[in-house]
Amino acid sequence: MAERDSTLRRICIIAGTDVRMRIARGSTVVVLVALCIFAYVLVPDLSTGRALMQVNGHRALYNSATIALATSSLCAVMLGLAGFYLTSNTVRRDVESRTGYVIASTRVRSFEYLAGKMLGSAAFLALVVLVYVLNVMAMQLLRGEARVEPLTYAAMFLAIVGPVIIVVSAIALMFECVRPLSGRIGDILYFFLWAFMLSAPAATVVRNRSDGASRYDVFAIAFIINAANDQAISDFHARPEVSIGSSRFDPTQSPWRFRGVRWSAPVILARVTSAMLAFPALLIAWLAFARFDPSRMKEGAGSSRTSVRARVGVPMQRMLRMLRPASWGGPGLLRATLGEIALTLMLRPAVFLAVIAAAVAGALVPVATVRTAVIPIIFVALIATLAEIPTRDQVARVDGIRNGIVGVRASSVYAKLLASLGIALAFRLVPLVRVAISAPADALSLLIGGWLFAAAGVGLGLLSRTPKLFASVALLFLYVVISSAHAPEFDFAGWNGTADNGVRAAYFLTAMIFAALAALGNWRASHAER
Repeated sequence: MAERDSTLRRICIIAGTDVRMRIARGSTVVVLVALCIFAYVLVPDLSTGRALMQVNGHRALYNSATIALATSSLCAVMLGLAGFYLTSNTVRRDVESRTGYVIASTRVRSFEYLAGKMLGSAAFLALVVLVYVLNVMAMQLLRGEARVEPLTYAAMFLAIVGPVIIVVSAIALMFECVRPLSGRIGDILYFFLWAFMLSAPAATVVRNRSDGASRYDVFAIAFIINAANDQAISDFHARPEVSIGSSRFDPTQSPWRFRGVRWSAPVILARVTSAMLAFPALLIAWLAFARFDPSRMKEGAGSSRTSVRARVGVPMQRMLRMLRPASWGGPGLLRATLGEIALTLMLRPAVFLAVIAAAVAGALVPVATVRTAVIPIIFVALIATLAEIPTRDQVARVDGIRNGIVGVRASSVYAKLLASLGIALAFRLVPLVRVAISAPADALSLLIGGWLFAAAGVGLGLLSRTPKLFASVALLFLYVVISSAHAPEFDFAGWNGTADNGVRAAYFLTAMIFAALAALGNWRASHAER
């Protein structure tokens, strides 16, 4: 009994410490403020002609059941992506702060440490969701048409968002412990895993509760469809068309009242089963956890020479050392920019191969394929490449050395911006020429899109001091863009051919705002070090 109590105590201490550290970070304040704004935008005022949910052309009445179902479904989708990037640095933070080596020398067992970290991540995400729920309930008081029912919100969010919190926290911990998945490649792979977990249940869902998709439906897609269909079929005597999200409605149609979810044992069991997907992820994390052993966390010299990455990277590094980019002539800003580009190629030799592959694909495939396939893939590769440029000095602990060199601090942020823009241009050069021949205006959009990603990568990276924020925002934005092929306002890079000059100007202005944020983040860092 005493051993069990001490185990629970150690797990709770680790979880509590993790939550307190996350709350103390400035990025948490940004997230909470963003949630307030998101709740305000998410529940549109009916006087604007837009509604949160529609069924067969009838807007849903703004009662607690309707708002809770719609907002919790959107929260599950967003948290499923953003939650991973918010919590996937918990082990890495202990490595960088050297706290992990102290923990490894204590009596804390590996499963206690991992359980504490997983519970800490889940508790932090639960806190974020709680703030979101309170804001949504406040919006119902402001815009609703019925009284607020807190228990309805609690039951709906617990059923829909609860499994998301548990599974995403476990997957984030698994990705950190499995070494090949702990870097930028893992960030990109999770995006595709998220898209698969989101789309697979929607493609296979049926009304029968025994369907396997509903039992492994982390994001509650089957649950939401069945919840709305149950009542809508009896009300409209036809297969309903449900739309969740802000959209225009016909005011001549009478509102539809959603009476809530019919809770039953199969429905509750399906949500519990979905949450149990966390156990395989935790098992893999436990088996792969290195317990801060340097021999397991880093490859030895012999193994690195025989790896594929070394066979590509060593010749690249030798070539760049011969060119000596740090001593290239020209103004200080130009030299610093070229140095940032060279450092990117030395640290990530695969970037050079990716640029060559993008050029070959852009030259050989038809222009239509360049637009619909090559350019989107290039932007995914850009996310993995640009995300670490603004934060790698901090991770490598060379900020102090760099800031001691006269003029380097002043030019560093501009060098990173120009280097990111140069890398983005290298990736898109051949596709840009192909598109410019047939559609110069779309080529201009492609240029602006590259500048947008370059500025956003540096701006968000310097402000948050982590590459995770840019990766999550950019991947989510790409998902929205690909899902909205016919919407001109989302054609930021011109591959859909629907953007006009107003859209181009808006994205260029957004890129300049991100560049200003980069300068602000650099200024904040310089004052923090004084």
